[in-house]
Amino acid sequence: NIGFTGLKLNNNHKNDNNHRNSSSMMKAIPLATLLAMSPLTVQNLNAAERIDNPNHIEMVDIDAIDDIQQERTVVQSKEFPLNMAKRKSVRVDLVNSQGGSAKDGFDRIELVFTDRFGKVYDRGEANFLVTDINNYNFTVISDDGVDQGTIPLTKIIYDNPIGAKGLSISCDEVSDYINAQLANNPQKDVIKTKTYNRKLGPTGGASLQNNPKPVTLKQAKGINVDPSEYKRSASSISVKGENGDYKIHFYNSKSDGSNLVTCEPGSNPGNEFRVGLIGDFSGLIEKEDPSGIRLEYSMAILNGDNDHYCLMDTILVDKLKEILLKPQGQKAFAHINMDYEYMCTENGILANTTE
Repeated sequence: NIGFTGLKLNNNHKNDNNHRNSSSMMKAIPLATLLAMSPLTVQNLNAAERIDNPNHIEMVDIDAIDDIQQERTVVQSKEFPLNMAKRKSVRVDLVNSQGGSAKDGFDRIELVFTDRFGKVYDRGEANFLVTDINNYNFTVISDDGVDQGTIPLTKIIYDNPIGAKGLSISCDEVSDYINAQLANNPQKDVIKTKTYNRKLGPTGGASLQNNPKPVTLKQAKGINVDPSEYKRSASSISVKGENGDYKIHFYNSKSDGSNLVTCEPGSNPGNEFRVGLIGDFSGLIEKEDPSGIRLEYSMAILNGDNDHYCLMDTILVDKLKEILLKPQGQKAFAHINMDYEYMCTENGILANTTE
């Protein structure tokens, strides 16, 4: 627009000079000669009328151009490395959509990703728009009712203005930066900050599910070890675990000689539960993200007549590993190691994505 306006001014200056030269010629050429050179026809009149208003199409409102140029000011930017499989880095743009300066603050937070090949996906007003920062607190409760601790996770929620909504990434460095800028921003309520407190419990396969078992080991009924079918194969031992005391009992089948190992929790005396499985496990939550979570835990799964119960007690598991190597414990229960993977939905529900 500036170039076009400058070109218009130069053309006017040239037209003024031509006008002065034409006036001089008109004074020197007789009228009859002029009429012969420019016969007055309807076509000439129409052409003259069209030329008479040459500047209307070129009129420009200068203030309107200034307003357009001032919209969507990026008042501050910072880039963060991600080192993900598909994303090399992300740039956080703090944007004033009305064209204000840094002192006016920002009313939009945009994300610009760079892929692993170095291509920057900057689409201006169509950049990814941050809508929320969600804080999740996952408290793991084992089936004996013991609180195993709380796992914190923070996710940045963003929308693609021309596509999918509710996308997310977990990167503590980025979310900490955004929170710090929001605290000093003159404009309020730019995005939402939400906190979700969730409880997790183990499954029979030693993975994690979204709800702890409502009936704990303390309230459960154990198995019936029929003396007509089983005989004692070794003396019972006591184990002082992380979360309680246990008695381990050993039996041998009278019919086929197979071993049976039971665990009697001190919190539920008189009830013996078959040791079904032990192992060491891990859980990866949002494993692709820079601030994804890795959990490591040991678990013993005890079977009652109608249900199973998962104890996250490392000392008990280690003792059962030793028993598995002894004659009275061989092949009595399974020993496995497993890695599980999870994604966290926007409202804090864990979805098992293990392949």
